[in-house]
Amino acid sequence: GRRITTVHTASGRSIECEMVVNAAGMWGMGVGRMAGVRVPAIAVEHQYMLSGPIEGWTPVELAKLPTMRDPDHLVYYKPDGPGLLVGGYEPDTLTFGLGTSRDSGIPAPFQRQLFDANYDRFAQLAELAAKRTPVIETAGIRALINGPIPYSADADFVMGRTPEIDNFYVATGFLYGIAAGGGAGKMMAEWMLEGRPSLDLWPLDVRRFSFHHTTRHFMGPRMVELYGHHYKLAAPGSEKMSARGIRRSPLHHTLAARNAVFGSRGGWERPNWFAPEGVEAVDEPSFGKPNWFEHVGAAHQAVRRGVGLIDQSSFAKFEITGPGALAAVQWLSVADMDKSIGTVTYTQLCNERGGIECDLTMIRTAADSWYVVTGAAFGAHDMGWIRANSPGAGDGSAGHDVIVRDLTSARAVINVCGPLSRAVLQAVCEDDVSNEAFPYARAGDVTIGSAPVLALRIGYVGELGWELHIPTEYAAHVYELLREAGEPYGIVDVGYRSIDTMRMEKGYVYWSTDITPDTTPWEAGLDWRVNLGKGDFCGRDALIALRQAGVTRKLCTFTLEEMAHPVSGEAIIADGRVVGFTTSANFGHTIGKPVAYGYLPVELAGRTDFVVEVYGEPIPAIRHDRPLYDPDNVRLKA
Repeated sequence: GRRITTVHTASGRSIECEMVVNAAGMWGMGVGRMAGVRVPAIAVEHQYMLSGPIEGWTPVELAKLPTMRDPDHLVYYKPDGPGLLVGGYEPDTLTFGLGTSRDSGIPAPFQRQLFDANYDRFAQLAELAAKRTPVIETAGIRALINGPIPYSADADFVMGRTPEIDNFYVATGFLYGIAAGGGAGKMMAEWMLEGRPSLDLWPLDVRRFSFHHTTRHFMGPRMVELYGHHYKLAAPGSEKMSARGIRRSPLHHTLAARNAVFGSRGGWERPNWFAPEGVEAVDEPSFGKPNWFEHVGAAHQAVRRGVGLIDQSSFAKFEITGPGALAAVQWLSVADMDKSIGTVTYTQLCNERGGIECDLTMIRTAADSWYVVTGAAFGAHDMGWIRANSPGAGDGSAGHDVIVRDLTSARAVINVCGPLSRAVLQAVCEDDVSNEAFPYARAGDVTIGSAPVLALRIGYVGELGWELHIPTEYAAHVYELLREAGEPYGIVDVGYRSIDTMRMEKGYVYWSTDITPDTTPWEAGLDWRVNLGKGDFCGRDALIALRQAGVTRKLCTFTLEEMAHPVSGEAIIADGRVVGFTTSANFGHTIGKPVAYGYLPVELAGRTDFVVEVYGEPIPAIRHDRPLYDPDNVRLKA
């Protein structure tokens, strides 16, 4: 039931096939629907103007002019016969083929057709273009062209194998298909013939989308917003504003009343930070110090010194069960998963090249059952990888030895963390949470108030703490109890921006930036998670060969020795030469310095002095051998 064997055409012809590729451009959504696959790719209207002759210029002279983009004025130019072609990205374009019902879409037939020109809508671009090139005001207009261009729910390509059907691939949503065609074709060929592309294409992978991305309610306004921002420069921390509020934690309204400033991840509304009394609860992003800097720092310090509550209900959560579950998790994981019930294991799942496909936490809840926790945006990716690489895996419909079932909506998550978290938790918990009874990296069922809770002694901030996985209907009850019990200890609400500042001080990595399918545990400093002695597992042979050959790069931690606001992607420089780029960057509020991660060639991984270029400014940086905070895990395991 997870493979296509035959394609039936409208003419009555049947075509047997081993694989199907949906390369239908703006028809991608409709073609996907035929196979029961959700593909968030349709089209938007795009206009460009052909000017009249440019006085004083011959067509031959014009043809020698370069193509030019002017992001400040949202337009682009290129020579076209006797005049110029001027196009751009206005904020109020229209979608095409989206419709309002399940059966509506691009009308048939629709081939090489254009729309009526919309002069009123293009006028705003013409006025902006005239500021840069006043000559077009006198050149006149030969024609205004309005046609559809493919567009996806996040304005990027949609590629790869779909999670719904094992032999159905997509290569659609190409806003600029001619420029990308050669590379896209090569990557798709590798995906189909070798199981994965040779490059890390997670930003283009169809599995990056959740259900909500494929709905008309989301796609319409979000595509228009993205189109209008195509040339606009967004400051770090900027959030999209359209189609928000789709997925909400059961604590959403409670936290909003506490001045939460929400961001969006995987469709979830999540508190990024909390504005104190008297401060407007709104983001003001900046290329320098943003308005949330001090408030994120205050929450960071409160967790380091006391106790905080973090709503992490957006975690993707699923279970792996069935008679083949142990064999599956042992084959997939680099760590030994055959541990006692209640063991919490942080592990990576590698591909056959030894690259890290998933970075997640698995909890053994029974002899043949594991509860899995991963990032909010990675659920479809990770579940898809596990199903595709576990023989006999499925969704539980029938006859599967390994069942992978999504539990994200079933459980909310509250993280209570900080050196005083045990006192707060014990005050409302019927069970003993002392270090002797509940050590680090263990999980257990506990009772908090009147709620059944799966408690995991683990976290992502580097402090004593518990992730409390709670049946959704009990979440508000548990939060209220913890909040009340924590008042004498100065408990605070904490957002995701503080999580990031704390995890960087602690040396914790983030999948998709610090580690990817192109990086190995050896390179990323995760060799302590790899158990080569447990028997065979996916990627083991490659990891052995790579270790014997020796790694060529290492992930390193840096502190910047002058104040700056790096965000990742900055050049790392040694002796005037670029030797790497940062993969993550933020400010460490405990150590009082900016922190960055980045890969260095192994021959430079022992050096300490570097320069990190932040917005063109060279900032002295020091490489460190160990995590900057609690390197011996004394606080974590207290």
